[in-house]
Amino acid sequence: MIITKENVDKLNALLRIHIEQTDYENKVDEALRNYKKKAAIKGFRPGMVPIGMIKKMIGSQVLAEEVNKLVNESVFDYLKKENIRIIGEPLFNEKEQPSINWDAQKEFDFVFDLGLTPELNIELSKKIKIPFYRIEIEEKNTNDYIEEYCRQFGRFKNVDEVAPDDMIRGNIRELDANRHPLEGGITTQNTPLVLSGLKNEESKQLFINRKPGDAVVVDFRKAIDSDTELAALLAISKEKVTTITSLFEFTITEVLRYEKAEVNEELYKKVFGPDSTISNEKEFRDKINEQIALRFEAESNFRFVFDVKNVMLEKSGINLPVEFLKRWLLRVNDKITSEQVEKDFPLFEKDLKWQLIKNHLIAQNNISVSEEEVKDYARQFTIAQFRQYNISNFSDDQLDYFVQNTLSREEDHKKMTERKLEEKVIDLIKQQVTLNEKSISQEDFRKLFESEKSDK
Repeated sequence: MIITKENVDKLNALLRIHIEQTDYENKVDEALRNYKKKAAIKGFRPGMVPIGMIKKMIGSQVLAEEVNKLVNESVFDYLKKENIRIIGEPLFNEKEQPSINWDAQKEFDFVFDLGLTPELNIELSKKIKIPFYRIEIEEKNTNDYIEEYCRQFGRFKNVDEVAPDDMIRGNIRELDANRHPLEGGITTQNTPLVLSGLKNEESKQLFINRKPGDAVVVDFRKAIDSDTELAALLAISKEKVTTITSLFEFTITEVLRYEKAEVNEELYKKVFGPDSTISNEKEFRDKINEQIALRFEAESNFRFVFDVKNVMLEKSGINLPVEFLKRWLLRVNDKITSEQVEKDFPLFEKDLKWQLIKNHLIAQNNISVSEEEVKDYARQFTIAQFRQYNISNFSDDQLDYFVQNTLSREEDHKKMTERKLEEKVIDLIKQQVTLNEKSISQEDFRKLFESEKSDK
């Protein structure tokens, strides 16, 4: 076997492989003998079929399988031995690959295209400046949090008269053309109806200022424009909803108004747990500001990663074997089209370049991640997820359960490991470059992303 590599340019190469009979004949003979042992052909006892007949029947097929297997193994062994780093996988060169006659040939030639990993020369230094935005906590941020907690921990109370945002309960009866109860018609008991969910203002006004015991005649088909919502209200199937033309009588049994929680010790304990020692509104606001600071810090770090990628991509000046990669993407995913590849390639290219930079810095600085670090990262990730949904009063046992459950899944464990590695790379960059720190309001911080979207 002869393998040679020819550089086309810095990013592309050809790999030529010449296979001779002595390279594969033992493997082919062994495969044919194994088949002979198992072959069941009429007129012959098991294992007694002549090898010549076996060769005639499947010789070409076995030859192709064994040669292709040999080629694949040889290619990757050669790349590893010669320390040739490639992107993607070798692809057959469609122009130079000779045709093959498996029935007649004894020697075979194969030609592969290689996409070469570019040489990277990345030096981190204080000369590199990357913006780091520190989001200021404003009174409005604190007030918004308190308002949300007051809504979250509020409760319904009974009132005597219906207002526009109330929820009412009542009994529903379908009416006939004379507005009398329809015999065998649709009826429900103690059904909830949220007035703000009615799409028709005229229908909503029918309920305003009404009291428990009042009966309201309403056209629900007009009041509710969703078949799914109407089916749920009337407790019928979506198919039956399409036939509804009747009016309905809604007899109010209860009027419920949602009242936000008051800012007091009861709210403090609901938000921060029964063991909370917060005793006044100032302490409550200070504790909320700690939450906001953590959230803003996460948002600042997210933005920093975004800016790190952009700056490092610009500084590295990486070029990729673009046409090779487009061919490779089509090869590995038969469900995408050339048009999709062209459309999505810029994002793929950016992600791949960042991955190369990251791998370079990991190798250059001997960065690794221990299992304990992965576990701790998964723990912090889970806490952040809880906070996203305003869940703060969870126990250590609950947290450990979620972490263990996440890491027990191989794919999630791999994701956590990769994220922790990236976190270490970002920390390395943060330590070795100059941070151009800027204070910014939350509104202006959001506009950074909005302006970038509009530029695309």
